[in-house]
Amino acid sequence: MTKNEGVLVGNGAPKFLLSCDINLPVSVKVEKFSGALEVSKDAAQEDFASNLTHLALPSRSPQEFYTTIDIYSDGELIGAGTRTTLAEKPAESCHWTDWRTLCVKYRDLPVSAQLVLTVWRVSEVHAEEPVGGAVLRLFGKDKTLKTGKQKVRLTRGQAADSSDASTTPGKIPKAERGELDRITKVMKKYEAGYLPQVEWLDLLALKQIEKIKAEDEANMRSSGQLFLYLELPSFDHPAVFHEQQLVAAPAQAAVAGVGHGFQSDSLLWLVDSELAYENPALAKQHKLARGVTRGIIDSALKPDVKERREISRLLRLPPTRSLPADAKQLLWKFRFHLREEKEALTKFLQCVD
Repeated sequence: MTKNEGVLVGNGAPKFLLSCDINLPVSVKVEKFSGALEVSKDAAQEDFASNLTHLALPSRSPQEFYTTIDIYSDGELIGAGTRTTLAEKPAESCHWTDWRTLCVKYRDLPVSAQLVLTVWRVSEVHAEEPVGGAVLRLFGKDKTLKTGKQKVRLTRGQAADSSDASTTPGKIPKAERGELDRITKVMKKYEAGYLPQVEWLDLLALKQIEKIKAEDEANMRSSGQLFLYLELPSFDHPAVFHEQQLVAAPAQAAVAGVGHGFQSDSLLWLVDSELAYENPALAKQHKLARGVTRGIIDSALKPDVKERREISRLLRLPPTRSLPADAKQLLWKFRFHLREEKEALTKFLQCVD
């Protein structure tokens, strides 16, 4: 699953995407759950219940599994989670084929975001129980978004711990990864088109890789460990974590030369976030004042030298330029005097409420 969404950064340098520019929801594909399961008390009771012919038991398989998927950051749930469909598990593995989409977008993910995954077993006799759980961080140590195939080790018999210092880490220690981990990284580069392709040589290499995978799964089953295989969306270029920069309003940036606030010595300067907006109380006062003075002010009133200079400056402004409240008040005051000025029409229209 390859996606291309976001702003590409890089001019002559290596190209990459910023996570704050990826306007796509997070999606996960749980491909396979593999490993040897212990026989639970529920399974023994199910075998006993299946021999009772006089009970009208459901036609569902004795054991089915599903996986819950959530996103946490610093121990807090982000958005609503999702889950896979029910699937049967034969002797070796349990498979899913559908992508699950969460309500969180990549641009809203913090750097500490992690997938919280728990595989649940459903039985006919008793309530569901956790088979294993794990957490997987979405960003690596270099703050690069993880993509492609992922192999997660489950902690047997526990639901995933969503805390920041999780007791159910899904990452496999480097000392235990072996040759298959190196091959997986090379395969990601091969599938992304970073490696040259030689058809006859690739076929031989892929056959050998399948043998190594089969040996790895056999060793995994003999070790008694549980693993969950995932696929995360891939992008045309690597995605790097980056927070959206807040842009200050022009009036805010003009205050003390800062956008949001700064600290100098023992003084802390804070900028009012609503400073650039119109004061509703002052706007209402201007409307009431115009209504009271309408018809009272002499229509022959003319501006003095200082007011005439200010009016001339306002008339030279582009017609699309917004006027401040004091400028609107000045033009409204001498509206009768400006009837002969053609340039004053667009400015006067801004003064009309």
